[in-house]
Amino acid sequence: MGKDDIELILTRKPFTPVRLHFSNGSAHDITHPDGILLSEKIAAIAIGVSIWLVALSHLVEIEPLASVGTR
Repeated sequence: MGKDDIELILTRKPFTPVRLHFSNGSAHDITHPDGILLSEKIAAIAIGVSIWLVALSHLVEIEPLASVGTR
């Protein structure tokens, strides 16, 4: 999944919160479009007052939060 694919999901109107799943098994919720910044290969994700940097190549799934708990 590339930067353009992720931006398409994150810029939909109205914004839908999503959960990002990574190859190490971690997951982070994006509840506001300003909670993530993207470059071509790296995402900077705001987690509380911290910033987590992750290579986009480790992103394995983007899950709409509306579907969490409905599986």
